[in-house]
This record gives sequence, C-alpha cells and structure tokens, in this order.
Amino acid sequence: MAAPYFLGIDAGTSKIGAVLFDVNGEEVAGAEARAEAIYDGCVAEQNMRRTWTILAETIRRLIEKSGVFPDEIACVGLAAQGEGCWLLDNSGEPVRNAVLWNDGRAAELVRRIKENRSLYSRIKQVTGSFPFPGATSVILAWLRANEPETLQRAKHCVFAKDWLRYKLTGEVYLEATDSSSSILDLTTGDIAFEILTELGLGDHLDIFPKILKSADIAGHVTCEAARATGLKPGTPVVAGMFDIVATAVGAGAVRKNDTCTILGTTCVNEIVRGSIVDTPDNASGFEYHAVPGLYLNVIAPMAGTPNLDWAVGSLFAHELEAARKDGRSIFEDLEMGLQATRPGASGVIYQPYISSGGERAPFYNPNAKAGFFGISSQTTRFDLLRAVYEGVAFSIKDCLQGAEGSGTVFLSGGGARSRFWAQIIADCTGKEVVVQDASNLTAKGAAIAAGIAAGLYEDFAKAATAMSKEKYRLSPTERNVELYDRLFAVYKELRLRHMELWDMRKEILDGFSRG
Repeated sequence: MAAPYFLGIDAGTSKIGAVLFDVNGEEVAGAEARAEAIYDGCVAEQNMRRTWTILAETIRRLIEKSGVFPDEIACVGLAAQGEGCWLLDNSGEPVRNAVLWNDGRAAELVRRIKENRSLYSRIKQVTGSFPFPGATSVILAWLRANEPETLQRAKHCVFAKDWLRYKLTGEVYLEATDSSSSILDLTTGDIAFEILTELGLGDHLDIFPKILKSADIAGHVTCEAARATGLKPGTPVVAGMFDIVATAVGAGAVRKNDTCTILGTTCVNEIVRGSIVDTPDNASGFEYHAVPGLYLNVIAPMAGTPNLDWAVGSLFAHELEAARKDGRSIFEDLEMGLQATRPGASGVIYQPYISSGGERAPFYNPNAKAGFFGISSQTTRFDLLRAVYEGVAFSIKDCLQGAEGSGTVFLSGGGARSRFWAQIIADCTGKEVVVQDASNLTAKGAAIAAGIAAGLYEDFAKAATAMSKEKYRLSPTERNVELYDRLFAVYKELRLRHMELWDMRKEILDGFSRG
C-alpha cells in the first residue's frame, strides 16, 4: 500500500465531523453534519441510532469527496463529547436516548450530594473532579432513582465515542480518558466501586465494560459498518479519547507543563501534569491524558468568545451590521483599529464573567457578573474593546497560575483565529503561544492515536511532532509581560473583592422581584 491515510472522527454535542489526514498531518478532506441534540428545558439528549446514522453518512461523504480509496485508510481514530450516559441492552441496542453532559435533571441530586461533605470531598479525591449534573456517575444515580427500569435493562454503560466505535466494530469497550471523568479511581485506574456504591449503584457495578488505552486497537470495521460508511471491512479502529483530550493531543500539548487553551464559547484550559495535585476548590478537575503517565488538569471558565461577541455587538453595532451586509468578518477591521491602542487599555480592566450562570473557574460563584473598571472621560470604544481581549487573557492567566515552568500555550478554538488576541495571551501569561494550522484539532488528535496504533509512530510525542503543522508561534513581549503582571494583580483583587458584592446584588434583585 502507498503512504497510508488516517481517519479522525470528532463527534461533538452539536456537530459531527470526519477528517482524513496523511502521514505528515496534512488534511486531505473533511466532512461534517449537525449532531441533532434534543433540548427541552433542562433535558439534553441524543437519539443514539440517529447519531450513528449521521456519522456513517458523514464518513461516506468524506470518502467520496476525498478521492482516497477505502483500502488506503490504515486506521480509524475517534473522539467525542465526554460524560453523559449511553446505555446498551443485552442485544447491543440503545436502552433509551443518550443523556448528555449538559443535561440538568440531576441538579437536585448534586445539591444533596454536596450536603454530605464527606462524600462530596471523597468523590473529588478519588475521581479527580467534583460531581455535576451531567457526570456519568450522577446520571446513573439519577436513573436509579427516577427510571429504575432503565438500569434494569442496561447491560453496558459507555460514552459517545464508545457507542460509535461499537457500531463500527461490534466490540464494546470503555476507554481511559473518558472513563477518568467520573467513574474511575485515578490512583488505580480501576472503576471507583466504593464511590459508585455510596451513590446507590452497588447493584449495577457490572455495567462497565473493559477499559482500553487511547491508542489500543479496539476492533475492526465490520461488513455491516463497511456498507454504511464506505470503509473497508477489517480496517482497524482505535479506542480513541475524550474530545478535550484529543484537542490537546492535536494541538501538541503532549509533554509535562504544556498547556492547551480552547478559546471558544467556553474557555477550556488544560495543564499537562505528571501527577494529580490536590485542589480542594471546585474550580478544576483531572482527567487521564492520552499519554500514559500524564494527566490533564482542566480549568474551564464559563465564557470565552461570548465576551467579545457582546462587546462588538454593543460597541460597534453599526460596523457589525455593515460587515454582515457585505458578507465579511468585522474582526480584522476592528483589530486594525486596536493597533492604535496601548497595552493596558488606558487603565481599563474588564472582568469576563458574562455568562448568565456566573463563573465556575478558576473560582466558583453563580452570581459573578462581567464589568469594566477604570473608565474615564477619555476612554474610547477601542479602549473598552481592547480591555475585553485583555480580560479574557487575564482569565486564562488566572486559570494557569498552578502551571509549573514556562511551558507552552497551545491555543485552539475560534479565538485562535486572531493573531492579535494570541499575542495578548502570550504577553499576559508570559508563555510562548503556538497555533496549529488545522481546521479540526480534535479530529487530528484522534488521527494521531490511529497513526500510533498503525505502527507509524512510536508514541504521542513523536506522532504529534510529525503530524503538527504550526500556523504561527508567538513569544511574549518582555515590556508588556511586566505591565500585565502588575495589572493582573488588580484584576485578581477586583474579583476577590466583588465576591460579596455579587451575592449582595443577587439578594437585592431577588427580594425586589418577590415584592
């Protein structure tokens, strides 16, 4: 066979994508489709059969579009949304719709778990993360209380990519990075049986299949799956990984002290660590990295790019409307105007807590709100806009305070398209920022695991180096680093002093609405 190709799958909550890569990490072709999540109030689900059909159709379109013959695809890698609950019965069919990670029905159960301080703390100590409504362990406990017949019918509990892999191969497995979110004891790598028993799941501990590592071959494409997808029967399929782990791998964050920031709707910051560092707060969690022996410390603020969307829509509404009519992006024009502003935004500091849900990292306060500090009569619209760029960068710096050494920030997500913003992040954090030239780093991370499984690369570090294509690399500007370090002290003090004020504001407004 000529130089092989690797298929990377990215099955997200809102979008399902498939990308073909060559051995050098070049994108050959890609295809995507809407994932069709089902929302109804606090309910968030997906029809499991429909999700598989969408993926199969997407792979078939990709192969037809690429011109690559199916027998040239050496291996398939998968990454998908994490947590949630995907249940199979004895015949391998879905028991019900998948419950997704952003489902909110178990919120009251989480509140009750929190009241048991001992259990709440032990869950964090054992699994690496505090419980939340969309955690697999919590959803299972909720199902036991509210849909006991569902658990009685369930033979296997898996994650999104595990379901899709099962449809490709007919083999049922879990995989370590996904499982490490809430159902594993991170010190042993085994199912956290004691914690799950305390959550009332003692009668269902046999529901979890065998756990594989990310680059392990989990099976081969069946004849039935080949007919649905256009893949060649017998093509190997790797275990894959949790999508945020795959993004870190695709971005190149595969060594200790590297960091990966996914600057999108949320702002996920991941620090690569060699061990689990005890964090008594509820602002961060730990997952297994795909690289054996490493962990990802995940600190994810509620809002990243929505801060910028709000600022542009509020401060530059006329320009935004004109750009939309012309079918062009406004951001390049605005960033040209921002070149005339100075670092520090003329003394204006922005707190980027714009989500209606407040903030969850690097601190937790559901009443937190965004705001500007330091406005004067000389402050311009561009000063305010620059302060928003800098405020999000300060939030990233806030999240990365526990990172050791200089490291490198591998920046991804929609915000990574802005070189201007990337330079501010480099200056604020004092770290080198790297942006890769790839349309889908999650799919690339999955494809890197496929390359290792196919024997082309020895490990993740070598595979990521071989398949990574840097778009640009930015070093921090020493003078700006000094300024931002001093302003960051003000930024952090502001959020500390606002804690009580945010709560007071909420209490006043709640009292007024009741009256």
